[in-house]
Amino acid sequence: MAYKVGISTGMYRVGKDPGLLGFVQKIIGWGGTAGVRMVQIDVDTTAEFYEPEIEKMVKRVIKKYGMEVGIHGEIGELMSLDSGSRAVWNQSHLRLCETLSFADKFGAKFVNVHLSANKLLSSREYESQRLLGQQMPVVGWDGKVLARTAEKNELAKQTAFQRIPGHYAVQYSDKTEKLFEEYKEKITKQVESDPQFLREINRVNQSNLPQDQKDRYIDEIKREQKKLLDSLVNRIQNDPNFHYEVWSTANPDVSIAPFLIEEGEIGAYQIVAAYMKGTNDSLWQQIAEGRDPKSLLFESENLFHAAVAAKYLEGHVTRKDHDANKRFLQGMSILEFCNKTGVKLLFEVPEGPEGGEGLYRLFNPLHAYHLLKKLGSSNIQLCLDFEHMISHQLNPGKIIEQAPGNFGSYVGLLHLGKPIAYYGTAHIPIARGSRAQEILYAWIYELRKKGFKDTWMIFERGSGRTGRGATHLEVLEDSVSALRLIAEYLDKDIPPKELPLEFFGISYQNKDVWAREMTAVRENAYKPLEGLLVIPEEAHTFLSRSAIEKGKQKEWDRAKFR
Repeated sequence: MAYKVGISTGMYRVGKDPGLLGFVQKIIGWGGTAGVRMVQIDVDTTAEFYEPEIEKMVKRVIKKYGMEVGIHGEIGELMSLDSGSRAVWNQSHLRLCETLSFADKFGAKFVNVHLSANKLLSSREYESQRLLGQQMPVVGWDGKVLARTAEKNELAKQTAFQRIPGHYAVQYSDKTEKLFEEYKEKITKQVESDPQFLREINRVNQSNLPQDQKDRYIDEIKREQKKLLDSLVNRIQNDPNFHYEVWSTANPDVSIAPFLIEEGEIGAYQIVAAYMKGTNDSLWQQIAEGRDPKSLLFESENLFHAAVAAKYLEGHVTRKDHDANKRFLQGMSILEFCNKTGVKLLFEVPEGPEGGEGLYRLFNPLHAYHLLKKLGSSNIQLCLDFEHMISHQLNPGKIIEQAPGNFGSYVGLLHLGKPIAYYGTAHIPIARGSRAQEILYAWIYELRKKGFKDTWMIFERGSGRTGRGATHLEVLEDSVSALRLIAEYLDKDIPPKELPLEFFGISYQNKDVWAREMTAVRENAYKPLEGLLVIPEEAHTFLSRSAIEKGKQKEWDRAKFR
C-alpha cells in the first residue's frame, strides 16, 4: 500500500493521560495497541530524549513490533521558527537541531514542526513596538545580526539606516570610543584644512599690519576654528552616519548593540523584506508578488508576513555555522543533514487558536510551497492538516484546486480528523460511512492527481467525542478503519463519485458492519405495518417471543446483534 495509516500519541500536558508519560510508553502504551504500524510521537519537551537508555529502548521496540515512528516537535514559542527575536530564534534553532539529531538516532522517519507560531505584527502593535521594540534584541532571517542582511543591497541598508536606535547603539557598542576618536580625527583634519580659514590666515599674514596685530587676528581665527571643531565633535554622537557605523561594526559576541533596532521585530521584518526585494529573492517574487514592502506591511492579504516568515524558515534550514549545528548535526545545515540521513523535515500548517484565526504569519500552504520549491529537497516537505486549514478560514478543496500541478509531490504527511473549524485542536474521530470520510477522500484524491503518493496519513489523537479521552475506543473509534479504506481506494485510483458501497462500510465484504446493518434491517422490516396487524409480535421479532414471555427482553436486546 502506497499510503500508510498511523495515529498520533498526543501530548501528556494536553491529555493528562498516564499512558503518555515517557517516550517509549507513548509508542507502546498508546500507539502499539491501536493496531497500526506508524506512530507519530508527540513531544512535550526535548527533555524526553534524555530518559535513561532511551535510544536502546526505542530501537528495541521498533524492531520487535515492526513499527515506524515519526516525531512531532514541540509547539509554541519553543519551536517558533518565524520569529525575529534573537532569544527565540536561537532557542528554536537549537531545539530543532536537537530533535532532528535524536530522530536520526532513534530511526524515526520524520520530524514534523509548525510553519508558524506567531501572530501578525499588526498596526495595532506598531506604536508600542516603536517605543519598546528598541529594547528587544532581534536578528535577521539567518539568525545573524541585521547588519549582515543590510549590507547586501542599498534598499536594505537604507531601511536599516532609518531604524538605528542611536542612543542605544552608542551606549552599548564596543566600537563607540574607537569610532568616536576616528570621527574626531577626521573632522579635525577637515577643519584645520578648511580653505576658508587658510585663506583668512594667509590674508592676515600678507597684510601690512604690525606683527602683534597679525598675531591677535590669527588667534581670533583659530579660536573660531576651534569653536567650530568643538561644535562638530559634539554633534558626532547625534550623527546618523556615526550611529549606523557604531551599530553595524559592533562585535555581536561582546555587545548587544547590533541586535537592537527601532520598532523591534517589526523593524527586523521590514529590513529583511527590503533585502528580499533588493535581491529579487524568489520568495518575495512568488509570495509577495515582487511588490513594494512599504505598501504591503499592514495589508490584509498577509503577503508581507508570509514572505518574510518563509525567509526566516529558510534561514533555519540552510545555516550551518550555528553552535547547535556543530553540537547536534556535525556542522551540517539542517538541509544537508536531512539529505544525508533521510530523516524528513515536515512543515505543518499551524492551528488557528481562539482569537488568532487567519492571523498567523505563515499558514497558507500555497505560500509554503514556494519555500519548499526553493529548498529543492525531497526530504523537506509539507504536512497538511485540513482541520488547521479550516481554522484559518481556508477551504482545503479550493486550496488544492488552486495549487500548482506538482503541489502534491511536496506533501509528505497528512494529519486527518473530522474537518471542523474549532481552533484546529478538536481532532474528532472519523466514522466509516460518514460525511467526513467522504469529504476527506475527495480532497486527498485531488491532491493525489497533483503528485501526492507514497506517504503517511495520520489520525491525530484528540479527546474523543465526549472530551474525556478515557480509552482507545473512545478516542479512536472507527478512525483507523476509515483511513485504511481511504488509503485502499486511493491506491486503486477510484474517483470520489465512483466509490463502491464497501468504502462506506455497508457491503457484504465488510462482514461485521454488514451483519449489524442486516440485523437492523430485519428489526425494522415490519415498522410500516405497526398498528395495522393484530398479532402479538408486532412490537418485536418472532424469535424473541419466548424471551418476552419469560421477562428476558432486555437480555435479548443486548444479544441480538451478536
